[in-house]
Amino acid sequence: MGQVGDRGWVQVHDFTPEPGPKLAQRGRLIALVSASEGLDVGRETITRLHELYYGQLDANPIEQMRSTLFQLYEENSNTEIVCLSIVDNIIYLGCQKGGIWVKRPDKEGWIANTTSDEILVLAGNCSEQTIVLGNRAFWDCLPLGVVRSSLDDSE
Repeated sequence: MGQVGDRGWVQVHDFTPEPGPKLAQRGRLIALVSASEGLDVGRETITRLHELYYGQLDANPIEQMRSTLFQLYEENSNTEIVCLSIVDNIIYLGCQKGGIWVKRPDKEGWIANTTSDEILVLAGNCSEQTIVLGNRAFWDCLPLGVVRSSLDDSE
């Protein structure tokens, strides 16, 4: 995650519900939240993310993630959210102003790289892969070559 200015706030939120319907239907949620307006807005965004994503269990995970990101954007278009959840070996990726880069054994590339207010939500199998989530500041200051090199060094 990249710093978002002197007053900005960035946090990674990693939540796994207790065993039960929320875990079975929504899974573990990892989110990178950036708020240029500071700590209070960032904390409120994480609270709302949790409420919206886990609050309704009727929709499937991809629909709920999309709905959650759109609702959060309507509430405050200045925040950035990049998130993923894992449910039954399916990974759901959501991006509102940020980037998601994936490296698999046979290929690598951008899943999402939004420089606009576009909201992207995708799903796929949880196969052998490395996923890098980043806000705009992260991708602006860290060249992709450095990310690749870091991942190569860790293998």
